[in-house]
Amino acid sequence: MSIGLLGCSNQLKEAKKNADAGMYMYEDSQSLEGDDAVKAGLKWLFGILDETNLSEKQMDSELLDKRNNVFHLLTDKYMMTEEQIGDISGIKDDNKRNEKIDSIYIPIAIKLAEQQKVAEVKKLEARTQKLSDSEPQIGMTQQEVESSKWGKPKKINTTITKYGKSEQWVYDNYRYVYFDDGIVSSIQF
Repeated sequence: MSIGLLGCSNQLKEAKKNADAGMYMYEDSQSLEGDDAVKAGLKWLFGILDETNLSEKQMDSELLDKRNNVFHLLTDKYMMTEEQIGDISGIKDDNKRNEKIDSIYIPIAIKLAEQQKVAEVKKLEARTQKLSDSEPQIGMTQQEVESSKWGKPKKINTTITKYGKSEQWVYDNYRYVYFDDGIVSSIQF
């Protein structure tokens, strides 16, 4: 093996190792709250791009996949354009790059928060629709029972003891739902 190929192989191994370490740090950064997760995540992803910035000849399919995964995260999760990615990747000074990331992460964090809210609302709407088609079940909350086929009760009987609060919800046709501390514990129909 020639010295040139040996050097290429060592560069490839080092790039893979650094990409793996960077991805671990990226995933760890996502446990941070809100804007901090976005800012730290972006910085780690661009660091991975730096570490995997080899020529096509020097990369193998594994490293190329890792690099493509980073681009996928930047474009899909963080909604960045290829132009934005190229602009930031082109900044070689770490301080200037971090300043640039700091200047763009807030709008990205806002977009991500909006997407998350929309997803949560859709999930809640789907659950509510599913509940409206179902019978009351043990383990449901009072709100879930109200959203079920049975709806709101005709009457509520409440008992408070040293062990907590129990309720009996009374429905037509001798149907009853019993709650212990707001959770369905039994159903009679």
